[in-house]
Amino acid sequence: MDYIELEYAWIATAAGIMPVFKGALIRGALGYVLREAACQRGWDTSCGECDLLLECSYARLFEAEDRNGSLPGGFRDAPRPYVIEILDDRRRVRPGDSVRFTLRLLGTAIGLGATLTKVVEMANIRGVWLGDISGQYVLIRATLHTADDALFAGVKGGFHANTLQRGRPKEVSVVLRGSRDKLDGEMRVRLQSWMVLKRDSEPLARFDKHVFATAILRRLETTLRLYGRTEDADALRERREDLLTQWGETEIVVDRTHAGRWGRKSSRQGKRYEMDAIGGEVVLRGVSRTWDSLLQMAQAIHIGKGCTFGLGAFTVERVTDVQSVPMAAEPSGENPHAPTVE
Repeated sequence: MDYIELEYAWIATAAGIMPVFKGALIRGALGYVLREAACQRGWDTSCGECDLLLECSYARLFEAEDRNGSLPGGFRDAPRPYVIEILDDRRRVRPGDSVRFTLRLLGTAIGLGATLTKVVEMANIRGVWLGDISGQYVLIRATLHTADDALFAGVKGGFHANTLQRGRPKEVSVVLRGSRDKLDGEMRVRLQSWMVLKRDSEPLARFDKHVFATAILRRLETTLRLYGRTEDADALRERREDLLTQWGETEIVVDRTHAGRWGRKSSRQGKRYEMDAIGGEVVLRGVSRTWDSLLQMAQAIHIGKGCTFGLGAFTVERVTDVQSVPMAAEPSGENPHAPTVE
């Protein structure tokens, strides 16, 4: 599946306090401005009742649905074709501090890159995000990260489609045949943001190998079926039991995960949401080459609840000496490792 990464950077022009959980705030701002610009039926019409749903750029990103019941588990609330990652985990900002985030567009949503950069520009002008410093920062740069290079585009004048066409999208793929061989050494899975996974409707307090693998397969299949190649999704579904059997042979060498809670406030709904989550890291032994490719792909799209706005991010890396792997720090704020930067 192809994807592109759009990185946006601001410079704060005044001191202020940013919210702890910025991903949901940015998602809400993007959705608000995009719907206001794209909707031809007005706020009183719900997207589910709109006859223009399939042609609407807002609906393609924020109202995805499983209309034919083909997704695993019969989910109707389908995954969205984007992932937001926060690059600056600071709350207190001073004039001159940078504020950055990455918007990763998946598969068929790649063509919306120019539209979304215009939306970021509009949100910047209107000052509809970033908490107590709304309107007190300047959007200075948009960067397209491709498989070949990073392409810069001045925001003034827009981030045009011809810039996107100059870059080859990144690609992640899964090798499903002839790859039962085990990797040498160990693999570290480090949770970069809070991860919300459940067993029997109860959030996990520690890493669960089976739940983790099941969440990866479900997330990959749904995303591929909606925004990538359906034949790849079919292959994952056909090999599901075999893949879980392979994963069952993986051994947890070190478990440094821990429980935590994340929360966010929805201004639109007037509610505060809190949920148990896990942070930390695990070191695994006996990972097959097939699962290595699955983990590499899942890195790009996150897993678990709230993955589109920053939760469920993780990295994988090979390690040769388990004892040399440093222990993750206690969680704080949005990042379950590093203390919040003041």
